[in-house]
Amino acid sequence: MSTATPSEYVTIDENNNFGYDAGGYNATDVGTLTKYKKIRIIIETMTIERKDPTFNEPPTSKMHYAKGKSCNCVRGACPPWLGYFQISTVGTGMKFSEKASWIANGHNPGIANFSRNGDSTVISANCGGRCGGCKPNWSLNLLYNEKDVVEDSKAIHPYCV
Repeated sequence: MSTATPSEYVTIDENNNFGYDAGGYNATDVGTLTKYKKIRIIIETMTIERKDPTFNEPPTSKMHYAKGKSCNCVRGACPPWLGYFQISTVGTGMKFSEKASWIANGHNPGIANFSRNGDSTVISANCGGRCGGCKPNWSLNLLYNEKDVVEDSKAIHPYCV
């Protein structure tokens, strides 16, 4: 916060915010589960900076927020259910924009079991292919969620690092 361009983050539940790259790029690649502890927000637009790895676990993961992928088929039909993601804003006082959508990307990609709960606070899908997966179609924005107001006693108060 003491810089000319500070970064703002929202704390999220890492057990409900994760992406899985099922791997398969070579015989020893068993895949990587990435958990997200905080997401960076571009405060002026309330857009999630999906590529910010600052609070990823493992910190070396290249898996972007709200994405799933795999590289697990050699020939024929590629099952889209091998990679997956789940994102959640429950407990933050925010929700994902109802306009947010996902697209298949990569080689022979597919999306299966796409799910969004009624108040747009939890979204998940299986994504994969022959080195394919899925990702948000465009910016992923947050909105105020009047149904999930965080009480001051339960809020995580900001501090400068």
